[in-house]
Amino acid sequence: MNWLPEEIKSATPDELLPAVEALNESLDDAYFRCSKVTEVFCYGLLHPGENLAEIEQHKLALGQLKAIAGQAVTATCDKYLRMGTTPAFFLAMHQLYIAGVTVQTDKVFHDLLEIGRAHSEALGRPYIQWAQELTMRLAKAYEHRAKLWIRAVCDPPDFDTDLNWDDQDEVIMGKTWCAPMLLVMRPSRFMLFDATRQWERVDRDTSKRWLNSFAQMFTIHIKMHIDRLAGQKIVELAKQTKSAPEPEPEVAHVDGPAQTNPAQGTPAKVNVKQEYRKGKIDERNRRIRSEFRKLKKRKPGMPNTWYSQQLSNLEIVGGLDAETIRKIIRR
Repeated sequence: MNWLPEEIKSATPDELLPAVEALNESLDDAYFRCSKVTEVFCYGLLHPGENLAEIEQHKLALGQLKAIAGQAVTATCDKYLRMGTTPAFFLAMHQLYIAGVTVQTDKVFHDLLEIGRAHSEALGRPYIQWAQELTMRLAKAYEHRAKLWIRAVCDPPDFDTDLNWDDQDEVIMGKTWCAPMLLVMRPSRFMLFDATRQWERVDRDTSKRWLNSFAQMFTIHIKMHIDRLAGQKIVELAKQTKSAPEPEPEVAHVDGPAQTNPAQGTPAKVNVKQEYRKGKIDERNRRIRSEFRKLKKRKPGMPNTWYSQQLSNLEIVGGLDAETIRKIIRR
């Protein structure tokens, strides 16, 4: 499983963290399932006669993935398969892989929209923006999977053990792997197809650049989709009619909270300005405590005096001194 990145954990309110972790797990599962079935068939197409038993086992899964990806993607995939060349086979399965993951990313975004709308006060920014940014941060964390997929469809694993595990490129490519030319031949990319050179290998640096390019394009495709959805949601929200504000009651100002006249059963006169100020103070204190929780997650174990000093620089505190902030966060 791809664990939730620490920077996402630290920026997520505590009460929402279990839900975000569950959505990340669903994305991890989608990457694995879509990767595996397309990898099996792509490898089989690029290496005819190999892995026949595994291909047979995944026929049902391929049909299910096509149904998830939709008719338009399936039709495009089938068009490339009919071309009968290695770059076309590669492109067909690669696009099907991207489409399957994009469908799940779409679901994650809409779930985050609902979560963000229900907890908008704890986010510190508009919930649509929060859902859009978080969805892409989750997807970005899986970018390396696209590189692993390309390596796997071209060649069987070599099980290197003496790798530099701090070098992600070496972990993905092993000590000796280089990319074949078919990856950038038409229709996959722009080089003219040449059957005599399709399995010709390029150097290591070029291989790394190609893998990075394919991985980035994978994420960009998802980003364009999520950005489009976020834009639609922003437009929908802007079209919603806001209810007209109720007129302020004309009442005299008296000290003390609102009370009920037991004889008449009607509200007594209230101090409207005082209640308004109290509400604003409560809202400010709630936001201060929310920022305190976020800061404490990023820098745990510090004394409250240190946290209050840091928070005193924020605009939301309205110029409160550190000691007053310390009292607020202790409550």
